[in-house]
Amino acid sequence: MDPIYPVQTVDEAYHACHPDLALEAGDPRYIPLTSVRGGFDLPVTITNHH
Repeated sequence: MDPIYPVQTVDEAYHACHPDLALEAGDPRYIPLTSVRGGFDLPVTITNHH
């Protein structure tokens, strides 16, 4: 069963978002969450270690 938007439950949100699939470059749904994750920035961390 396809979810009806907007979804009403966490389970419906999980299935509507397909969290196991990466977003493609430029996807308008991308939201940078680094600031709310404590400032960890993986690309900068990787660059600084090489």
